[in-house]
Amino acid sequence: MTKPNPTGAAGWLTDKAWLTILEMSTKFETFKGLDDDFVSKLSLWEKIYNSKEPQSFKENPWPGKWNDIRLLQKTMIMRALRADKVIPML
Repeated sequence: MTKPNPTGAAGWLTDKAWLTILEMSTKFETFKGLDDDFVSKLSLWEKIYNSKEPQSFKENPWPGKWNDIRLLQKTMIMRALRADKVIPML
């Protein structure tokens, strides 16, 4: 069963981003619980989403244990939230 987008149909989080978060939560042990933590700390994630520099982890610490994950794992979450802030490697 898919959980509905916690920001609603016209919310700040796209359905694509939410589905990516759900998929990460179920397929990767590292991200287990991300979906539930995301919902419970929605206002904190929205602050990161709306930041001019959401990829600046020192200025925008992530909620709970997600602040302590590796850079690659943070990049994966950032790619779901704000793909425009993830620079592709050539």
